[in-house]
Formats: sequence, structure tokens, C-alpha cells
Amino acid sequence: ESRVSKRERQEIFEIPEEGMAISDLAVELAVDPTEIVKVLFLNGKMASVNQIIDAESVTLVAEHYDVEVLEKESDDAVVKVTFEDDKDMGDGDMETRPPVVAIMGHVDHGKTSLLDRLRKSRVAEGEAGGITQSIGAYSINVKDHWITFLDTPGHEAFSAMRARGASVTDIAVLVVAADDGVKPQTKEALQQAQSAGVPIIVAITKMDVAGAQIERVKQELSQVNLLPEEWGGETVVVPMSSKTGEGVDSLLDSIVLLSDVYEYKGVQNVPARGTILEAHMDKTCGPVASCIVQAGSLRVGDVVAAGTGYGRVKSMVDASGEHKSEVQPSFAVQMTGLSKVPSAGDAFQVVGDEQKAREMAEKALDKERKARLSEQSSGSFFSASSFDGFDGSEGEVKILNAILRAGASGSLEAVKGSLRELPQEKVILRHLSTATGEITQSDVDLASTSDALIIGFDVTPSEDVLAHAKQLGVQIYSSDIIYNLIQDTERSMIDLLEDIEVLDQVGEAEVLAVFGSNNSKVAGCKVTDGVLQSTSRVHVVRRKKTVFEGDVTSLRIVKENVSEVLEGSECGLGCDDFEGWQAGDKIVAYSVSKTSPSLD
Repeated sequence: ESRVSKRERQEIFEIPEEGMAISDLAVELAVDPTEIVKVLFLNGKMASVNQIIDAESVTLVAEHYDVEVLEKESDDAVVKVTFEDDKDMGDGDMETRPPVVAIMGHVDHGKTSLLDRLRKSRVAEGEAGGITQSIGAYSINVKDHWITFLDTPGHEAFSAMRARGASVTDIAVLVVAADDGVKPQTKEALQQAQSAGVPIIVAITKMDVAGAQIERVKQELSQVNLLPEEWGGETVVVPMSSKTGEGVDSLLDSIVLLSDVYEYKGVQNVPARGTILEAHMDKTCGPVASCIVQAGSLRVGDVVAAGTGYGRVKSMVDASGEHKSEVQPSFAVQMTGLSKVPSAGDAFQVVGDEQKAREMAEKALDKERKARLSEQSSGSFFSASSFDGFDGSEGEVKILNAILRAGASGSLEAVKGSLRELPQEKVILRHLSTATGEITQSDVDLASTSDALIIGFDVTPSEDVLAHAKQLGVQIYSSDIIYNLIQDTERSMIDLLEDIEVLDQVGEAEVLAVFGSNNSKVAGCKVTDGVLQSTSRVHVVRRKKTVFEGDVTSLRIVKENVSEVLEGSECGLGCDDFEGWQAGDKIVAYSVSKTSPSLD
């Protein structure tokens, strides 16, 4: 008797953050492992019985069996910190700190242009596709008040980066274009700000643009529960133009006023903690991480653990390019000295020595490795018929291998998320390798041996790499605009599918007699409707049941080969794969055309 049958199903159980083996999950749920594989398959996930699946998949299966799961936190993980944790951080001194303000909203509604106006620089003009594609953090002195601004991207693919911006924010400025109104990412940003529980100021931008309709925008805001103060609500709404400067001072005054009201505090004299906003590999400096300090003071020389990276801080540079020796809460810098590129959203903390930091990084690396193996194995090649007792009518699933490279970890996360949204019922996109950094010749070699394509976001392959790829026949998609990459990848997935045949009925005929020998029989028939063609696909119907489907291989009138036979005419029709003609059979003829397949 199996160990599954000896154990009762658990009503609730705990899972580690990296997931569970299907065999272990089967024990908890008291079911056969193949049943779990079936549940995953029916939900669009490929798996095998000896595979480790991620926490999300475990939760999905558990919900199918009405079992509740709890995610287990690792005791040795880097502790995530928010500013609200300050009061629980021991003996540090609480001091006033600058507010952290996230500029949020829909793509191309003027978020970066607003910061551009504040910083007196030209960032937006250099951004790909006119959108922000990395979180920028800038500390600005406004009327003797320091304010740290986070510029979060508005394109739909960067949802996780917007959520990360909201999670470290004190005040959210929701940017809405006067000529465009409330859009999907506006609503998403609003939900993230509301979930973070931070006060919201609405900046109606582009007041200088023809077609600006402020009253319409206010009406749309009221429909998402942001009732302007002048309409009797509590939401501060500031009409403005980043181009002319109209309303910018009013917006800053509103931020300063909120800062005075809430009196934001930060704890000092404790080991520094904070959040990685963005990270990338620099050819000269090695791993570079943009981070915001949320507790304590970060100093050059501190030993830091950050995700899978650790090391002694070598340098810190703020947004203006000024080197810093010490950074206090609410300020953002780029730091160097880590052993690896951490992921955007990772917490970092200062620890006592490099041995402790190394141990923490190794545990994070092991967790990442397990997650990567789970992700890769979920793209293993399966057919529906490989499941015991499962109906295999769905047929085989095709695989497209991919190697993904991006200029920064947040961008890598966004591209992976967007690619994951592509339908994968017919073609599974399997990531063989995902990392930040340039596309190398080693990547091309891996792609060649594994029949993979290379997807590069915000990285430009060198001429040598392109020549190597051409020589080996490896496809490289490289762009700094995310939706171009998604479209290119989708086309490659579709290319693996066969064209879809479309049948249009063109005629009917009745078999009057059967001629020929046993090995070569021809139906003598009369066309009763439409036309029979030499290129037709025919269905032979006998007593309302289709007994044959196939292509016409000969069509003659008397002894002459013809291309078509019209209604009312008699002819001889043959199909190489069918000899079972009977008088009285009905022939239904179709024209055959092909159309491009889709992933849906």
C-alpha cells in the first residue's frame, strides 16, 4: 500500500518560499502524484512527477483540493524593511527624514518630464520609446526641504517596478495627462498606492497641450474615488505643465505641506537596511546597485548582503554624480562592491562581517537556483498522452528555447513577466538562461547547441557577437523597446506551428455506380450541387456517417481529365487512399485554404 493512501489529507500546511516537490505535495494532499500533474496541465503548466514546483503552483493545486497553504519564511533571509519598521529596530535614534515621493501613472503622461523640470536636466529625451524603463531615484532640495523622488515606469510591462516604487514610498503623485485622462496603468498605480496606504496627490499634466480637458479628467478621477478638494473631496489635484512650469510650485508646496503634517522619521545609529531599486553589470565597475536607505546610515566600507550578492561597499554616487561617504534614510545612491548583481526589489542590510554576508548570499543563491530549475523544468517537453489515464487528444506541445539578457535586473524582471503573459497552450517559451549583462559569444554558442533564440533588452550585441550568431544561424532579437521584443518573440513561437487548414464546402455529389478492380476503384457519380474540383478535399458520407476524408486524386469526364465538374454533370472520381465506394454514397466536396496560426 502506498504512503499516499496511508495518510489523511491536510486541511492546511506550510510550504517553503522556493516551492515543493510534487511527490511531497502528493503526500500532503493524499493523492497520487499523477493527479497533481493533471491539475497543473489543465491550468496551462507542464510538470513531471519528480519535479519541484514553485509556491504559486503549489497554491494552485492546493486550492483545487480546497486546502489552504501558508508560505514559510526563511529565518536566515535578508529582512525586508519599510520605514514603518523603524520603531521596532532597537536603540537607534529617531530623526526627521525627507519624504520619499513616487511619481506614478500611465505611460507617456509626463512623469519623467515633471522630474526633468525639477532637476533641470533632459532625461526623457534619451529614453527608449519615450517611456521610463528603469526606476530613477533623485533627491532634490526644494525650499530648504529635501525630497526624494522615485520615477516609476508607466508601460504595462513594468507593473512589478511600479509596485516596488510604491512599497518604499511616503507620498504618491499620480500623474494624469489633461488630454488623455485616466488610463489602465493610472488605475493600477492608484491601486498600488492605496495598497501601500500612502497619501495621494494628483498632478494633471500637459495643461499646455491642445485638447486639455481638466474638468473631464476630474470627472474620471471622481469615478475612481479620487474626489478633488474643490468638489468637496479630500484629494489634492494640481493642474500643471512641465513644459511651461505652470503649477509646479503648487505641487511642491503640497508635498512639503504633507511632509510637515506626517513628520516622517527615520532611525539612526543602527546597521543600515533598505531596498535595491535597480541593478546592472558595469564593464568597468562590476555590479552596480541603485538603492534607497530606509534605516540607519550606509557608509563606504560597510559589509552588505543584498540578494545573491554581498561585499564591502567601495563607492556610493548620488543622482548628480557626487560621491558620498555616508547616506542617511530616504536618500538614494548607486553603490559598488557587491559580488553579484542583485535583483530589483531585493532587501539589503549591513552585517558584521563578510563571512555572515557570504552565507546569506549563498542561501539566496540556492533559493534562486531552485526557482530557476523549477521554471526550466516546467518547460520540459510533454504530450498530453504522457499522463497515465489522461485523454491525449490535445497532442504534443512545442517548445521554444530562449536566452534572455537585459541591461538591468528590474528590466529583466519586466521582460520575463511580459513574455510569461504570451499564450503558451500550444508553444511553451522556456528560458534556458536569464541574466543581466551583455550578449556574449558564449550565449550564442549555448543558443546554437540548444536551438534557442536570444532576446536582449536594452543591450546592444557587438559586431563580433552578431557575426558569430550569423555564422551559427542563431536569431538575436535586440531592442530597447519592450513591446518590439514581445512581438518578435511571439512571431517566433507562431513559426513553430503549422498553418491551419480551412475547409469551405463547394459542392455535393451522389455515387451512382462503382467501377474498376479491387486495387483501383472509381466512383461514377453525379454532381447534385455546386461543383467538384480536382483539388477538392472530400468527405464520403454513408447513412449519415462519414466513412472517409481525403483528397481527390483523379477527376474525369469519360476518359478526359478535368479540373472541375459542374452541377448536373456526371464524372468519375478517384481517391488513392479509398477503395470502399458504394452506390448511394454522398460526396461532400470542400476547397482547402490555409491561414496563419495563432498562439491562442
